[in-house]
Amino acid sequence: MVCGVVSNADERYGDSILPMLDLSDKLSFLVFSKTVGYSKPHPEIYRAALQSADPWMRTHDTDKSELLPEQVLHIGNDFEKD
Repeated sequence: MVCGVVSNADERYGDSILPMLDLSDKLSFLVFSKTVGYSKPHPEIYRAALQSADPWMRTHDTDKSELLPEQVLHIGNDFEKD
């Protein structure tokens, strides 16, 4: 299973908060709106997440097909933005 973070917070979130919560080494990818140039709920940030997860899936999964949106579970904390 691939697990990542898609966040409107800046990348310091990945440098400070995630390590503090002992989550950094458990995540396959991090996608931040500042890096992508789009914030949630814009579809482009979710496309970036799919692209970030895809290489991990291709190296760790027996099915080498493209990762599709309908294969993803997204858990958010803001009904409007997530």
